[in-house]
Amino acid sequence: LCDVTMPDVSGIEVYETTVEVAPELAERTVFMSGGSISPSTQDFLRTTKQPRIDKPFNASALREIVARVATTA
Repeated sequence: LCDVTMPDVSGIEVYETTVEVAPELAERTVFMSGGSISPSTQDFLRTTKQPRIDKPFNASALREIVARVATTA
């Protein structure tokens, strides 16, 4: 799980680094967002194949998206 908005680094930067150093982990990334994101981040989330879950989310939704990523990776 990777938040797209963090204080010192963006989730996109974390993802791009993960693609370079551990692509098998990048394939299992799930982005989460609280809704306040920049237009460039919105564009990224629209074009990436990685799933996204919006905050607030419940345990059931989290389990479902994690299971989906675990079975496709």
